[in-house]
Amino acid sequence: MLGGMRTLMWSVCLIILPVYALCLVFRETLGSQVGHGAGYFNSVPRSFFTVFRCIIIGDFADDQGRPVFLMITESFGWAWGVFYGMLSVFMTFGLFNVIMAMFVDNVVETGKARERQARKWRLRNDAYFASKISELLSIVMQYSEPHEQCRPGSDPPSLKKLRSLKNSTDVDVFELIPDGMQITPEVFAKLRSDPQVCAIFDDLDIADDDQYSLFDTLDVDGSGTVDMHELCDGMLKLRGDACRSDIIAINYMLQALQVHVHGFNQSFLHKLQSQEDRIHQMHAVLCEGTASAAMAECARRDRSAAWSIGHA
Repeated sequence: MLGGMRTLMWSVCLIILPVYALCLVFRETLGSQVGHGAGYFNSVPRSFFTVFRCIIIGDFADDQGRPVFLMITESFGWAWGVFYGMLSVFMTFGLFNVIMAMFVDNVVETGKARERQARKWRLRNDAYFASKISELLSIVMQYSEPHEQCRPGSDPPSLKKLRSLKNSTDVDVFELIPDGMQITPEVFAKLRSDPQVCAIFDDLDIADDDQYSLFDTLDVDGSGTVDMHELCDGMLKLRGDACRSDIIAINYMLQALQVHVHGFNQSFLHKLQSQEDRIHQMHAVLCEGTASAAMAECARRDRSAAWSIGHA
């Protein structure tokens, strides 16, 4: 409302200023003339009102129904007709289009602001997210959970619990997820073709481009299936547009990972060098032991040979 009033005031100013300038021109040029429509410009207020009637409203007639500017053109020359035609073109196709563009821009901007406000409310409303995720999980369970254990026409107990807690505001959705339930690519394709699921994705502000490859995005461990925790956590992360904070967070995570990998690499190289030093030490010890054993064997043989020669 405030933005519309501001636009209206600027529009009035854009109309009044050129009309006032034109009324001064007509007052100084035609105000001193007599008859043939010139009397409508003999004062500034009357000249302003006449210009406003002729150019803005489109009322060209005098008190007898005769066109004012036609009489002025016939009496004072065709230059006034050309001047009036240029003014009409300027006001109609120039100034009025500018004013219309201001109103259209204000309406569009107001609509965008309301949409941003509504999206911000949806993104910050945990109860709304829990409600939509509960609806999504109930549909997933209809496609995935075997119904043989239930009586015909009845729903599984977990599905009944989800539906009963659909509008609850103090429920942790992750506590309602059945253990071991997996979504296969075939089941997910059926979900993507369900209009109700597509409507839930739109309500959660999941972009259309992200929905086409959503299964591959949610399958973070590459197992070929998506469990319920991956589904809910992925829906939470994919909501809304990509923000600068997301990119900065990824950058910080990569920097931390780089530091961790660098430290692990240095530790691994240090331990590898220690192992190589130990291997060299063990090799040297083994070589020394082998040499000592060989020298002892040679000495024993020499003593045996000397003993044999002595007895001979």
